[in-house]
Amino acid sequence: MGRHLGDQLDAGEAKLEHLRVQQLPNEICGAKVKRFAVLGAVRPSERLLVQFEGAPIERPVAIAICQYEGEDDFYLLHCAADGSVLGAGHYGLLQAALDTAELGYPGISAHWVESK
Repeated sequence: MGRHLGDQLDAGEAKLEHLRVQQLPNEICGAKVKRFAVLGAVRPSERLLVQFEGAPIERPVAIAICQYEGEDDFYLLHCAADGSVLGAGHYGLLQAALDTAELGYPGISAHWVESK
């Protein structure tokens, strides 16, 4: 990773860390945020490959587990520094989304912030 890209990721992480501390997003893409975590020092494992249109996504700076009103299912969203969604996974159970997040980002379970 080039120094410039690393600086951009650090700046994005700082922006999202501020967001996490100051104001947890209530919704992302119209879905209610159930859990939110800034990746910070947590690095992705090679055990989870997230793709969009057949290509691996760029490294997210945060992940969120969300649920649409009236649905039982959950979505694990991989988010960029600007808040856009880079990729998503669909899960029938909250625990399945949490387990997948931990598989893809070992240690992330210690960083989850629950919405109220």
